[in-house]
Amino acid sequence: MMETRFMSLSSRLLPVVFACAVLGLQLHARAETGLSCPATIEVQQTARELPGWTVSGTTAEHTFERASLYQTGAGGREFDLAPDSQQKANSMITQTWNLLVYKSMPVWMRCHYRDTLITLEKRLKPSVRACMLRFEVDPKGKIVGHSEVTCH
Repeated sequence: MMETRFMSLSSRLLPVVFACAVLGLQLHARAETGLSCPATIEVQQTARELPGWTVSGTTAEHTFERASLYQTGAGGREFDLAPDSQQKANSMITQTWNLLVYKSMPVWMRCHYRDTLITLEKRLKPSVRACMLRFEVDPKGKIVGHSEVTCH
């Protein structure tokens, strides 16, 4: 009798426990998906004061151009990661990095912006599995138009 009650209770709880586990995985996955570089950054440019000169600075908005991925090792050494695949359709290029094989050292994403040397960098969580960069090039291979990167 006791065994029957336990089996009845466990058979009712099993779907609830399973649903909670699935919901937890979905919430965790949502938190990890869609990591991308900001579309624009505002950069303030200035120079050091020089004797006899007045410095005037400017502020300009720069749009996202491309991303690069790299790993960091001992002493802060950086190791660039080449895309695992690249596809071209007309002037659009899609590059993909499969990050599951790069777990021995931290993986970072560096966001590059048009007409500035300023970059943004972010360490990717170990749960990030892949990154995909899409960008448009002109006939000479220069990046033009809209670019986007997404990691999940």
